[in-house]
Amino acid sequence: MGKRILIIAVIWLSLGFVTYGWSFAYYQGKYPSLAERSYKKDMAFCMIAGFIGGPFSLAGYSANVLMRGDIPWEYGFKIK
Repeated sequence: MGKRILIIAVIWLSLGFVTYGWSFAYYQGKYPSLAERSYKKDMAFCMIAGFIGGPFSLAGYSANVLMRGDIPWEYGFKIK
């Protein structure tokens, strides 16, 4: 049981990290005029959404970006 929870936690955090990196890069790249002004706000929002939502945030983020006609990894991966 403990091993299964550990595996789920690792998968959850890994997908959260991917969500954070993609979404942060997307918002910073898509809206460059707002990027500098809302840098910390974007970082905090993407971090919270990515790590709390995990795989669900990744699915929601990807669906949102695809419905806008963009590609989720269009702006790469950005940590800071």
